[in-house]
Amino acid sequence: MQGNQQSQRISVVIPTRNEAENLHYVLPYIPPIVSEVILVDGDSTDDTIAVAQQLLPTIQIIKQKSKGKGDALRVGFAACAGDIIVMIDADGSTDPSEITRFVDALLQGNDVAKGSRFITGGGSHDITFLRSLGNYWLSQLVNILFGTRYSDLCYGYNAFWKRCLDAIRLDCDGFEIETQINIRMHKAGLKIVEVPSIERPRIFGESKLRTFHDGWRVLKMIIKERVTLNRSEKKKVPILMYHSISDHASPRFKQFTVSPKLFAEHMAYLHQHKYTPITVTQFVAALSQNCSKLPRRPVIITFDDGFADFYTEALPVLRRYGFPATLYVTTAFINGTSQWLQHEGEMHRPMLTWDQLSEISASGIECGGHSHNHAQLDTITQAEAYDEIVQSKRLLEHHLGQDVSSFAYPFGYYTASIRRQVQEAGYTSACAVKHAMSSEVTNPFALARLMVKPDTSVDAMAALLGGHSSPMIAMMYARARTPVWQLARRSSASMTRLLLEGLFVR
Repeated sequence: MQGNQQSQRISVVIPTRNEAENLHYVLPYIPPIVSEVILVDGDSTDDTIAVAQQLLPTIQIIKQKSKGKGDALRVGFAACAGDIIVMIDADGSTDPSEITRFVDALLQGNDVAKGSRFITGGGSHDITFLRSLGNYWLSQLVNILFGTRYSDLCYGYNAFWKRCLDAIRLDCDGFEIETQINIRMHKAGLKIVEVPSIERPRIFGESKLRTFHDGWRVLKMIIKERVTLNRSEKKKVPILMYHSISDHASPRFKQFTVSPKLFAEHMAYLHQHKYTPITVTQFVAALSQNCSKLPRRPVIITFDDGFADFYTEALPVLRRYGFPATLYVTTAFINGTSQWLQHEGEMHRPMLTWDQLSEISASGIECGGHSHNHAQLDTITQAEAYDEIVQSKRLLEHHLGQDVSSFAYPFGYYTASIRRQVQEAGYTSACAVKHAMSSEVTNPFALARLMVKPDTSVDAMAALLGGHSSPMIAMMYARARTPVWQLARRSSASMTRLLLEGLFVR
């Protein structure tokens, strides 16, 4: 998201407690580009609130119910209505006139603008020797453990796009929140730039920062974030599932389409945030080695069915970035149209040709089976299901001249026997849906995928990749749907089946 300062709403969050005297050196100097100022007051016993309202009548005051700078910032962030959030201090040490510099850094394509007192153009008139020494070593520790290049870890002057909050999920209460923000922004793959900043001396009162106590809390935060990285985040792999890349679709099929413009934005996001796409087969190979051979930020891009718009719309974008992908093909409809989509009113959607598939395969795209007729395999006989599975593989291998090892279950449904049949047919993996991340403990014949829909914005994509895609809602919906759907599949009453099919779409 980019633009100019006038086109973006900018929110400033100021945590405060007993800073009535210092607010005179903060609020009047906030630049006019700021849309709203949110002051979170931590039970001040002086005139902080009255002074704030006098100096800036439009200021939004929130009374903090808990304690700590971290809690105050989280409360303030949640109340922001702006596109951009800037966090500054109430003691006058962070210069409000620098806000435009931070915002400009975001408008240049960065996700996070992090203030630094120790790069060219920065400086401090307030930091003590002990705090400077501690900040230096903590910064170096984070750089070693997380591969960052921070010069000033413990400085609280930051700006970022509001959408970034979905990717980091802050959860601490104290001064260490600044460290948590900096680490989690990096772990989420966001684009971070350091901005020079001059720290001014506190004018009235004493700093609430306790050097050794808060330094110890920061160190514990760093260790906790590193342990979390080792246990989970490094080993989760998002497998994105697309279908048709098109601007046109019938109402019942629309949920399976993504516009070419949005798809290009998704791929640009992956490139900008240094994700490394791999194929499903490469992921399965890494599973056998506990994912130790995976790139730092892996992602798998998959496409189901084999629509012609993959060749015209998706492939050029993938080639632009040098991205591999895995394309699952329904072989009976190659050189034809999507005749299995009669209930969706999409029987005439063009499919790929064998010549196009050969070119696609030669360009580094992995081609996999998706059955022959797009049959729901657990509703037909075992012999019919095995024929669907094998025929798809044989045709692809015949026309492409190479082994085909990946499979995707049509409609995402499978049983233990179907899974065994896929394995017996010679495939080494199979994808379902599940709307979840895959990991090193995932069964290679039950790989989970994240469905990309027409309303999956870039912000929503960031949340998907960060593992924040409302998993509880999805899980409850799946649990509610699955028993009913299974009952319908086993029912001989066609009317019941049609009714439930209309209510519960894959």
